[in-house]
Amino acid sequence: MKRVRKLALSIVVPTLNEEKYLGKLLFGLGKQVFKNFEVIIVDGRSEDKTLKIANGFKDAFQLKTYSSLRGTSVQRNFGAKRAKSDNLVFLDADGRLEDKFLEKLERQIRKENVYLATSWLRPDSSKLVDLFLFSVFNIFYLEFLRRFFPGSGGAFIYIERKIFNSVGGFDEKVKYAEDSVLVKRLNKKGYKLRVLRDLKVYTSVRRLESEGRLKFLSRVLRLNLRFLFKGPIKKFDKFHYEYGKF
Repeated sequence: MKRVRKLALSIVVPTLNEEKYLGKLLFGLGKQVFKNFEVIIVDGRSEDKTLKIANGFKDAFQLKTYSSLRGTSVQRNFGAKRAKSDNLVFLDADGRLEDKFLEKLERQIRKENVYLATSWLRPDSSKLVDLFLFSVFNIFYLEFLRRFFPGSGGAFIYIERKIFNSVGGFDEKVKYAEDSVLVKRLNKKGYKLRVLRDLKVYTSVRRLESEGRLKFLSRVLRLNLRFLFKGPIKKFDKFHYEYGKF
């Protein structure tokens, strides 16, 4: 029986003042059943213990830490350039993965010829209101609107390096929904986004709790409408969305 060679994954995580959350993500990566991966932490010059916490996991798996200029897209591109493998996985620092997440992802990439993918997002919360809001996001935004306005949630996106490079990576001038802008640019070139529903990534609800759910959703709705009908947001005004604030 021929032995199947598994793919390697390069996981890029941009960070900025994530000392309260990063440890949970890295602890979960250490528990992954699939082991052939590296983690690249690109820090935007945090003012807390983010890098100290990250460096504490260097014995758990292949881990490299860097500092760069601040900005989600800037940091993601920085990390992608330093990745060893041709399979890039972008995660948010405040996320959490099921133990078989990488195993499931690698299998689908290899067997189903996946080159661009995201997944349904699940709240790292047991509140019914959060479960409902995330279900609406998954069904309406990721499934229904994707037919007309292809986009992705930023908590997890997988992309093959060669198609990532074909559009120059993330647009560093974009200030909001940079992941959806990337997906849209790739869609125009014929690369279709897959939504891998069975992969479980849990994302923090800290913004909802800090700002209040109604206020947060109102602002995000206005930003998304502006993005959908006026194009990429390259400058914030009254709908300010600050990276790393919470």
